[in-house]
Amino acid sequence: MKLRFVKMSPAGNTTVFVLDPVPLPEQVNIALALMDPAVLGGEQVGFVTLCPAGGPPGTGLGQDGPSPEIAALLRMMGGEFCGNAARALGAYLAYKRFPGLSWAGDVARGLIQVSGATAPIEFEAQVDRNGLPGRAGCRFPGPFRVLFYQTRVALEGALVYERCSGAGSLSPTGPDTTSGSCKGEGYELVERAGPPETGANQSTELTARAQGAGTPVPDAACRRQTAFAVVHMPGIVHIVLAADDYAPAEEVLFRLRSVLRLEGAPCVGVMFCSGLGPGCEREDRHGDLVVPLVHVPATDTTVWESSCASGAVAVALARAAACGRPGRFMSKQPGGNLDTTVDWDVWQSGQGVRVRLEGEVRLVAEGEVLL
Repeated sequence: MKLRFVKMSPAGNTTVFVLDPVPLPEQVNIALALMDPAVLGGEQVGFVTLCPAGGPPGTGLGQDGPSPEIAALLRMMGGEFCGNAARALGAYLAYKRFPGLSWAGDVARGLIQVSGATAPIEFEAQVDRNGLPGRAGCRFPGPFRVLFYQTRVALEGALVYERCSGAGSLSPTGPDTTSGSCKGEGYELVERAGPPETGANQSTELTARAQGAGTPVPDAACRRQTAFAVVHMPGIVHIVLAADDYAPAEEVLFRLRSVLRLEGAPCVGVMFCSGLGPGCEREDRHGDLVVPLVHVPATDTTVWESSCASGAVAVALARAAACGRPGRFMSKQPGGNLDTTVDWDVWQSGQGVRVRLEGEVRLVAEGEVLL
């Protein structure tokens, strides 16, 4: 089989776009083949349908047919949503001077439709003086919901997580600033740690047990408190936690995915953040250091990504909810920096939370691949 492709690098998150039609049942196997380092070696794969005239309906995205303004359709390999892929596709369309885009100087604007999102995605893409991709950004689709889990680090070396059902939650209707009890809602999560004097917990041995109304750990038994956030957005769920409490490991993702009952999500990520601080509320003008781990059940792939755009958005939303105010947040990831702007002033007009992310995008290769 011969397929046309383009390989893009949005902040190091190498993404292969297949430009020829591939039947939906074959997409997973094609994606896995292309991700092989001996072939193209991308961290993820998307299947693109270019739509010079808006495109026909029935695209396999599980959505209605696109509007005439849609420049392209993107279905990720597992049907998930991917912000890096969305802005990388925008950068590719700008590089190709695709018809239907609007231009202001060296910046192109347009709409694409992406799996996992129920509405078209707006993108902006800048080209350099040679016409090559430079920076690109996109608006992230809502609704968003952030749930916090209070963490108490017990003296005997156990981390106990209790669902936070009040203060600091962020929902589609606005920030919840009401005071609320952070007691358990049906379970507690216990992680066995090393000796208390070692500081950071380096264990990934997690167990869950039923817990009625949620019995809190006595303050006297705890040496410090922290928290993690679970951020729900269309097409993906992210867990934002402190790398000081969790050593980055795949087992953390799978145990938390099970305990938090996220098996039905099309994609689950864990953002290991250095220096996150109690309650996610620390503000750092120099940005968060984030290591992203992402699991896509449909392809059974788990990847330590060079960067994750939706993960950067999740960290920003957790920060904004914990701080109780919008703002601009930088995420420093292994492959590059991503900037996220969270704006909820528009809640007054009923538009909900508005989120935009941007960063560098590079064209790596384009041509044909034989499989």
